[in-house]
Amino acid sequence: MQTAFIWIEGIQCEKVVSPMVSPRMFPQKQEWKILPCDEIMRCKEIKNEFPDFILDKHSTSDLWNQGINITSEDEFKIIGKNFIQWCKLQSKEKIYVVSHDGTITSYRQLLSNKVLTRKDFPKDAGWVTVHC
Repeated sequence: MQTAFIWIEGIQCEKVVSPMVSPRMFPQKQEWKILPCDEIMRCKEIKNEFPDFILDKHSTSDLWNQGINITSEDEFKIIGKNFIQWCKLQSKEKIYVVSHDGTITSYRQLLSNKVLTRKDFPKDAGWVTVHC
């Protein structure tokens, strides 16, 4: 959110925060531990630190509390498809999703139906264009 805040400074746009693009391990490994930098911010914290951002009202409280970091691949596919559908319903020419490298790669894998690896992560401060 800090990156998005800096990146869109001075741009008139809707800034939506969704747990459907919260940090996600990639690939999923049950034995891996969640890193401290991947902790989910609570809605109250988000409202206090980023008052111009809108909280996604369509996500469940469970999703807001747990995020997608360690959800199974099958569960992520459902969540991911719901997020993609939500994006399409916005009827915008472009939607920019700012997120964690593991999350970006998870969505790229879902959208492309290709198996990706950590080598497919965007480079530091990198970006990926996806057309749906």
